[in-house]
Parts: sequence; C-alpha cells; structure tokens
Amino acid sequence: MSRTRLFWSGGRLIAFSLAIVFCAFASGRGENSSLAVLDADTGIEVFGTFNFEGDIVNLAELPPNLTIVDYLYLVDAQSVQSVEFVFDGNHVRVENVAPYVIGGDNPPGSYRPFKLPVGQHSLTTNYFSLPNAGGALIDSITVEFEVIDVEPVDFFITPDRLVVSVPAGEKTTVLFSVVLAPKAPGPALAEQSMLMGIAETEVAFDLSLATPLPSWASLDSPIHVGENVLGIDAGPLTPGIYQTDPIVVVAKAQGVPYSQFASFSIWLDVTPTDKQFVTGFTLVDAVSDLDRSPSYKNDVSYDFFSMPESFNIRADTSPAEVGSVLFELDFQPIGGERDPVFKVFRTENVSPYALFGDSPKGNYHGQPRQAGTYYIRATPYSKSNAMGEAGQPRVFKIYVYGGPS
Repeated sequence: MSRTRLFWSGGRLIAFSLAIVFCAFASGRGENSSLAVLDADTGIEVFGTFNFEGDIVNLAELPPNLTIVDYLYLVDAQSVQSVEFVFDGNHVRVENVAPYVIGGDNPPGSYRPFKLPVGQHSLTTNYFSLPNAGGALIDSITVEFEVIDVEPVDFFITPDRLVVSVPAGEKTTVLFSVVLAPKAPGPALAEQSMLMGIAETEVAFDLSLATPLPSWASLDSPIHVGENVLGIDAGPLTPGIYQTDPIVVVAKAQGVPYSQFASFSIWLDVTPTDKQFVTGFTLVDAVSDLDRSPSYKNDVSYDFFSMPESFNIRADTSPAEVGSVLFELDFQPIGGERDPVFKVFRTENVSPYALFGDSPKGNYHGQPRQAGTYYIRATPYSKSNAMGEAGQPRVFKIYVYGGPS
C-alpha cells in the first residue's frame, strides 16, 4: 500500500489541547519566527515556531484550550522588559514576566486559554525596554496565519505499485483504490482507516493526476475516490520490462487552502506470446474448496477474521496448464517485518497449482490463518519438478492484520 503520506501546503497539522507560541516575521530573520503553539493545559509545545510564509492551523486536530507564547529568539531578550500582543490589529495584553503568553498565566506556567477563530489572522509582538509597554520600542514583529476547522483525513493509494504481466500484443486491466478516510487515532497505520471498515470522510476532495500516464496505460474514467480501473495495452510494445516513475495524484479539499499527495507506479512485464507466466493468485477456503477471491494481480490486505480459518493460495497461470510451478515462501509475523527472504517451499506438477498442495485433485490442503505478512513467489516451468525453461515469476504479498487480542 502506498506509504506516501499527506503533505500540507503552507502548513502543518497537529492534534492536542494547545497553547500557541508564534515566531516572528521580518526580513533577514530566517524562515521561522519565535512564536509557537503550546498545550494550554500541559504547557507542552505542539506546533513548532511559525513560518514567516504563513502557516495553517487546523482546529479539528487541536485540543480546545490554546494560548500563544513568544520565545524571544529574534530579539535581545536581556533588554526586553515587556511584550505587547496585538491580534488582528487589536491590543490583547502586555506581559512583563516570562513566559510571555497572549492569554496570560497566573501563577506562572498556569496558562489561560486564548481562542483562535476560523479565518485569516495576524499577530504582532512589540518589545519594550521597560515594563508595561514603557520605554523604547526595541522591535516589532508580525506573523500571518490561517485557522481552519476541517476533518483530518488519510490519503493513500493501494496498492502503490501495480505489477502487471501481459503477453505481447494483448490488453488487460488492473485495479487500484484511492482512499480518503478519517485519520486513524493514535499510532494506527493509514491503511487501517480503511481496512477496519471506517466510513470514508465527508470532506469533499477534487482529485487529479499531476503526472501523465504512459502511452500504453489509460483510466476508464477520471481518477476518483474508490476503485479505479487502469487499462494496459501491450499492443504497441515489444517484450520487456516497462517501469514508470511515481505517478502523482493530487487531492484538493474543496474550500480548503491545502492539497495532499499520493502516488503509485506501474511495473509492466510484456512477455513473449509463447512464454509461460503466473497471471495472479487466488485465495481458497481449504474447508469448502471454494475460491474466496478473484485472481489477485497485486498485493492485498485482509482482516484476520475475514480470512478462511483454513486457507490455501492458488497460482493461476498462462497457459492454464504448465509443466510445474515452484513456490517460494517467506512469512513474517506482526512486528517482525523486513525485506522478504524467499525459501523454496513446494513444487506443484499438476493444476491446480496450490501453495499448500491438494489431494485428490481440487481437494485443497489448508493452513490455519495467522496474522502477519505472507510473501509468495511462484515460477512456472515447462517441465515437471521445476525443470526445463523457467517462465515469468510473480511475487505476491498478503498482509493479515488484527486477530485475537
């Protein structure tokens, strides 16, 4: 699945109960100000120093209690005896003692919240040489930022790499999904927002391709949230491997000044018409001997309880009957993820070519489901016992998540 996570144009999004500390903008002062966002309840910084080019604060990802503090990074702190906070041109307060916070603190370090309304805002901090905004004005710094209140979402594409094998001169289709789902809480992976059955976000997004598709690929409709059908035409291509650079998809939230990005790539193997190859993998219920999935051409994920209790995986080939199929396997339990190390597992000489075998023909042997990642590589051969000419192999990954606690 795509692990390209969302990027926020012009800002960052955070999720805590906050106090705000901002950094100031002035020519030659660097990219960031000395103002930042803190959790008003805990005093913990939750939004780093503000960028002079403007940041976006999303209230939907912030706790209810906020305040603003100035670290005085950009002035001579020893000479500053008071700081005036001016919000949207209106005087808010003067602070004579650090920490200098827009809502005040009494006793020191016990922050009073400051409400940030939705919209465009400016914050000016004036630094004075005497208490109560007295004496000389040492410096004055202004930052501008925007406050929004938009449901946070995860945006990703699954799978992020489309692996396609097709005989020269033929056409095929492959499926991939664009997922916009409410951001999963805590450390949960983005995929789990969808895989755990969470409803898609109600936030409206416009999707577009920022990178053109290759001439041999086409979408059956404009790219959209949900399942997309990609057509592959190997007609004009000679046998060989064709790999694309990342194809970038842009999701622009309607009425929101930021975009999110995800990408996928295509690995196309155009095979000679007389060459054997594995076309896909099918999940089989080893108790009923019935197929539980289509023939997958890409990696998939399953909830533990959606998997058959006893399962098998069949390699589908072209032609349907080959000399034999060699299976190599690497299983990685949850928490033990690494690059796959394939080991020879089984050779099947007669169809159906099943990872765990079948006897008699079509009576599938099974293995109990287990949470983790199964990496399978299947290679067809022109003769039995993995002898003769090797055809085009295919690698398949099935990720099983969840399970008994």
